[in-house]
Amino acid sequence: MLMEIAIMLGLCLVPVWISVVYFRLGQAAPLRNRIAASAHGLLVAAVLPYGLLVDFATRGNSDSLAQLPILLLLLLAAASMVYSVWALRDKPFLHLTHLITIVLSYPLAFFGSIAIIGYT
Repeated sequence: MLMEIAIMLGLCLVPVWISVVYFRLGQAAPLRNRIAASAHGLLVAAVLPYGLLVDFATRGNSDSLAQLPILLLLLLAAASMVYSVWALRDKPFLHLTHLITIVLSYPLAFFGSIAIIGYT
């Protein structure tokens, strides 16, 4: 299980990189708009570390309500993706990276949720 966690933590870097790309390409927009349009990768990447942190803090005995922030992080990431399509509408091919973020959100949310439940 340790190898899978290490691989998933490494995969967390991909959405972070996507957020950096969005932030750098939105330089014409005000700072708060750039942050809102580029936050989706960071929000998805935060899911697994949150789950591991809850698992470490509660030693596998956490309440299932501790999974609620994972849902909120994913909903905020989805809202940020929608906003980024509108804010950076002049770069349509850039939004194909949303597919990578969406695909990575599934295993990260799965492993984060499993960590909270206590199967790690």
